[in-house]
Amino acid sequence: ETVAEAKKIQVIEEIETDPKVKNTCEKCGNKIAYYWTQQTRGADEPETRFFKCTKCKFTWREYA
Repeated sequence: ETVAEAKKIQVIEEIETDPKVKNTCEKCGNKIAYYWTQQTRGADEPETRFFKCTKCKFTWREYA
């Protein structure tokens, strides 16, 4: 048995911890999405805003 096999973890529930905002999903039209930001470009550039639909889980981004 390897170390990786000995440390298997079973996921019993996935919980979203990102805040929810009003934003319409481009794919299914749902009006609520999870929201987070991430620095994807240079430090002198604004952060990228990401959204994930609470219904169909489609993810999209907006640049400031």
